Amino acid sequence: MVNFISKLFKNDQVIDPERLHLEAEGSVHRVIYDKYLLQTALQQDGLGVVEKYLGQALAIDYTKIYDLNEEMLLLQDYIASYKALFPQDFYIKFDIQKKDAQEIKIYPFILFPLVQNAIVHGYNSMEKYPIRIRIQVIGGEIKLEVSNRVNHYLTNQGENEIINYYKSRLGLLYSNDHDLIINSNSNIFKSTLILG
Repeated sequence: MVNFISKLFKNDQVIDPERLHLEAEGSVHRVIYDKYLLQTALQQDGLGVVEKYLGQALAIDYTKIYDLNEEMLLLQDYIASYKALFPQDFYIKFDIQKKDAQEIKIYPFILFPLVQNAIVHGYNSMEKYPIRIRIQVIGGEIKLEVSNRVNHYLTNQGENEIINYYKSRLGLLYSNDHDLIINSNSNIFKSTLILG
């Protein structure tokens, strides 16, 4: 019986390192060149709105680690671009607790995909149901929680290219030093990342 169960749950998936690298790189490019953000900016003749974020994002070497504080500032500029393009219909709440953040180094854009997934695939146009982002730094560990109102037009907000490519990047850069938990019910989709 034990042998049957171990065979049933055995992970025989062969990891293709080249594919893993391409998907990890794709995760970064999906954030920097956020298709939804850029299309909206073009439609509204608002490229000036995203200029600050894009200028900063393009100047970063995403293969080298940098300060968590810089990541959080860039993330705030990314969100500010969305807020400027959707001034009436974009609701988001931040809770950042970063006492020890100056001591933490991470890879650039590692916090972005969960926020991007909530913006692109979740609902955020109702004040009663904003996207909620919570970042905590405790000791040497970072905890990011992102939740949003479920998009009932999607089968599963946790199964898309943003999340799949993100998992590849986490696996490549933080193979044994991360936990990614994704869950939802009929109302709320929530993703939690723990790096440490």
